[in-house]
Amino acid sequence: MTMIRDLAVACMIAMSGCGHARVAKTAFPPHNDVVVLLASDPSTWVKTGQEPELYTWSPDPSVLDHGRQAMRFERAAPERRDTSHEIDSARALVASHSNASWAATVANISGRGFVGKRIRLTANVKTDGAIDGAFVWLRVDHEGQRTLCNLQNPADLRLKGTHDFTPLSCVLDVPSGTSNIAFGLGLDGTGRAWIGPATIDEVGRDVAETPHAVDGRQRETVAGDDSLPGWVMSGGARAEYEIKLDPDVTRDGHPTLRLAPIADTQGRYATWMRSIDAPDYRAKRVRITAFTKSVGTTRRADFWVRVQGRDSPGDGPGLGARSIALGESDWTARTIVLDVDEKASQVQYGIGIAGPGKAWIDDPKIEFVGSDVALTAAYPGEQTIDDWLMTGVGAPDYALARDGNAVRIESSKSDRYVALVHVAPAASSTSGFMRCDATADVPDGAKWILYGVSYKGDGKAWVRGGSLH
Repeated sequence: MTMIRDLAVACMIAMSGCGHARVAKTAFPPHNDVVVLLASDPSTWVKTGQEPELYTWSPDPSVLDHGRQAMRFERAAPERRDTSHEIDSARALVASHSNASWAATVANISGRGFVGKRIRLTANVKTDGAIDGAFVWLRVDHEGQRTLCNLQNPADLRLKGTHDFTPLSCVLDVPSGTSNIAFGLGLDGTGRAWIGPATIDEVGRDVAETPHAVDGRQRETVAGDDSLPGWVMSGGARAEYEIKLDPDVTRDGHPTLRLAPIADTQGRYATWMRSIDAPDYRAKRVRITAFTKSVGTTRRADFWVRVQGRDSPGDGPGLGARSIALGESDWTARTIVLDVDEKASQVQYGIGIAGPGKAWIDDPKIEFVGSDVALTAAYPGEQTIDDWLMTGVGAPDYALARDGNAVRIESSKSDRYVALVHVAPAASSTSGFMRCDATADVPDGAKWILYGVSYKGDGKAWVRGGSLH
């Protein structure tokens, strides 16, 4: 009973002062001596994820599990807005019809009493309209590293749609040096989920561990390793994809990792990615390389790098980003070079796809390079004529040419985004507004017209008016 006593004490310490937390023992069939962790006050838990502010976490006295009040996690459906007359960006148009957010609740207990054990987190979860699914997760913090299970959210560990209370579990080993155990309930997209008392117990070695990743600076090679320490699945559709070691697709004689959909993705994106702390890379130039192969990727497929600041949103370019469109190709060396901002908190890179197809990755790595190594263009295929720049993810699909006293962009094969930008010095005046005009012909089949103002450097800029005729 020592293990259980240690955990009970640790739980009371972790929840001390909230006034509403409760720790108890119970017989949770079919296992005895199980610690039950309750939090009837949502302030004893915290939220994390992508846009966690969209989610509410509260006790629900109307829903009981084993006679005890359940906690409810909820995100309402996004408001549909009319963008037919106001499209401020392609991203806004997509976001207004997307549920690409997720959040998870987080509770912490001491791991002291479980060192050297294999533990199982179990909780009953109920869902209502959880289109993208609800899940439980478990993390073990040890010696500066984190072992996290169910971050990739395997489809067989998720409840999608509407279900009555169903037991979900995660199993992990607790190594020496463990200081903390974290766990919680996660929800992708919209819907509601309830969780009853969460239980943690010791299990035998005959109970398999849940697939997991280890967060830490470890070797980068993919060969023979289907967990790739420090890498995780992310993106709004991460539940519809899986990463697997593929013995049938090799490079230099070893198996490689395959990213592929396991369900209908409805064209949504997922990425297999790594995040590393940026302090060692700040104000330096880095080169990120990997070998990729892709088959049947008729929509988006890319190898990408992004530098994130402490307050950078989860979906965006952060403090700088580059990507390479993969298309369909055999093994190809991919290289991205960029400067890491001095305010960076993380450097992230990975491979992603949206829609059908498969992509493989091998031997990803990051290294320092000198200032003599050229930076990667923001978008491959960028072209210039005089002061005009053609840029965007679809730049490789388009041609830029002079047409009389105008410049012309055209493509007969692409539905990817491209922009034609005129680069000019900012107005020197600081006292008044300056009128700016741009004229363009709109070709048949155009989907959007986007316009705006951008600037670079110190100071402030104001915009007023803005009309399309």
